[in-house]
Amino acid sequence: MENDLSRVVDALPGLVCAALPGRQIDLLNQRWCEYTGLVVDEAYGWGWQAAVHPEDLPELLERWRSILDSGESREMEARLQRFDGIAEDPYGRSTP
Repeated sequence: MENDLSRVVDALPGLVCAALPGRQIDLLNQRWCEYTGLVVDEAYGWGWQAAVHPEDLPELLERWRSILDSGESREMEARLQRFDGIAEDPYGRSTP
C-alpha cells in the first residue's frame, strides 16, 4: 500500500509533503526532493526544515502549529530553498 501511495503522490505536479500527528514529516514526493535537493531520508522527521529559508522558519513553524492545533485548513507561505540555493515563495496549504 505504501508503495502505491508513493507512486500516486510522485505523479502529482506540485510539491507534496505530509506530516504525522507529532508534526514530523513522513511523506514527500519526488518533485519536492528534486526541488530542494534533499533526499527523502534527509528530509524525513525534522530534516525538511533545512529547505526552508532561515528567516521564514520560525514563523512557518508557528503557523503550522496553529493550524494543527485549530484543526482548520489554512494557507501558508515561506521561501523554500531550491537545490541551487535560490529561495522562492511557493504557496502552501495545510490541512490537519
